[in-house]
Amino acid sequence: MDLKPLFEPKTMAVIGISATNDRHPANVIYAKNKNRYPVEVYGVNPKGGTWHGETIYAGVADIPEKIDLAVIATRAELVPQVLTDCVRAGVKSAAIISGGFAEGGRPDLQERIVGIAREADLPFIGPTAWAYMSPLRSILFFCRSSV
Repeated sequence: MDLKPLFEPKTMAVIGISATNDRHPANVIYAKNKNRYPVEVYGVNPKGGTWHGETIYAGVADIPEKIDLAVIATRAELVPQVLTDCVRAGVKSAAIISGGFAEGGRPDLQERIVGIAREADLPFIGPTAWAYMSPLRSILFFCRSSV
């Protein structure tokens, strides 16, 4: 299993970005990585649109580049489908920020995402990866400092 896309991504999709809430965790991760690191960052939300002049893609498969790291910040019940979409689009790794899995009484959801990732040989961290981060650090910084 190749962990380089997880720890040294060149492209990143932040899934769950909000066009209206600048303080949403996905928006914070997007902005910090876009402005501070040498990584191409793409926002994803099923509604599409724009955020601060940047395109928000309706799905990870709509992004014009192959994605090394998908940062998933959606409701827990949406994560299995989002992760499946990432696998189909050829995403190389994932960080699942979302909470509400085993720690929230939904071990079934956690087992589903583990099964999806295992079947696809997709390295990931999470769920609830946000809990591992300082509020002043982005997910990419967390990944790079963990190696």
